[in-house]
Amino acid sequence: MLIRVGGRQMGFALFCHRRPERSFKIRGYTFPLCSRCTGLVAGFFGALALFSLSIPLPFWLGLALTVPMAVDGATQFFGSRQSNNTLRLLTGFMFTLGFLAMVVKA
Repeated sequence: MLIRVGGRQMGFALFCHRRPERSFKIRGYTFPLCSRCTGLVAGFFGALALFSLSIPLPFWLGLALTVPMAVDGATQFFGSRQSNNTLRLLTGFMFTLGFLAMVVKA
């Protein structure tokens, strides 16, 4: 599904800032999502894989997996440090995995 916003086709990137400097590039192609959003989407598929294999995550572990993205985002937002794309990918993946683990337990 594509949504046109200001002359740009957004698709799944409706809520992603899509900054090229925060997106992965392969052979000159820039991903349509930033590295953190790429991690969020990958975490969804990782959670599907875990849950389909009947591997439950305890609620406390789900909660713990959401903390790194909050810390990474907050410290970068307040100017304490600069994050990088690999860290954004990893924390995004962990956040979705942890969030979905908590939702399944609720």
